[in-house]
Amino acid sequence: MKKRLRLDYWSVVTGIAIAFFLVFFLYPVSRVFVNSVYNFKTGDFSIEAFRKFFSRSYYTSTIFNSFKVTITATLITMITGSLMAYIMSTVSIKGKRIIDTMVIVSILSPPFIGAYSWIILLGRAGIITKFINFVFHVQLPGIYGFGGILLVFTVKMTPLMYLFVSGALKKIDASLIECAEGLGCM
Repeated sequence: MKKRLRLDYWSVVTGIAIAFFLVFFLYPVSRVFVNSVYNFKTGDFSIEAFRKFFSRSYYTSTIFNSFKVTITATLITMITGSLMAYIMSTVSIKGKRIIDTMVIVSILSPPFIGAYSWIILLGRAGIITKFINFVFHVQLPGIYGFGGILLVFTVKMTPLMYLFVSGALKKIDASLIECAEGLGCM
C-alpha cells in the first residue's frame, strides 16, 4: 500500500525557509566564489583574484586589524560578561531585576544608536572630551581608531555574554556551591 504525502503547516514553512536560504544566501555566496576563481572572458579557472587581493598591503592590514579587534574584544567581553554574571549570581544586590532589564534593553537597541552615543560622548567635540579638556587640560586620544572600536564592541557585547553565563550559572546546583564553601574553596 502506498503512503500518501501529507503536507502540514510546518512542512510548508520549512520548505519556504529552505527555499529562502537557497535563493538569498547560498546562491549569492556561491556566485561570488565562482566569480573569484573563474574568468568568464577566457573560460579559465585561476586564483589570480586572490593573489591580487593578498598582494596589496591595504587589504591584508585590514584583515589583520579585523582579527585583532575581534579577538581582543572577545577576550575582554568574556572577562567582563563572566565577571558581571558571577557577581550578579553570587552577591545579593538591590535592584537586580532592574539591572537585568537594562541589560536586555541594551541588547535590543540597534548598534548604530550605541555607536552614535559614544561619538557624542567621546568624539572630538564630545561632551566628556570637552569637559576633560576644559577641567584637566588633557587631550583625549578620541573614540576614532582601535581603542574606540574596541570600547564600542566590548560595551555592546558584554550584555550578551552576561546573559549566556548567568543562564549557565543558574543551572549549577546550589548544594555544590555550599560543599565548595564548606571545603574552603570559596
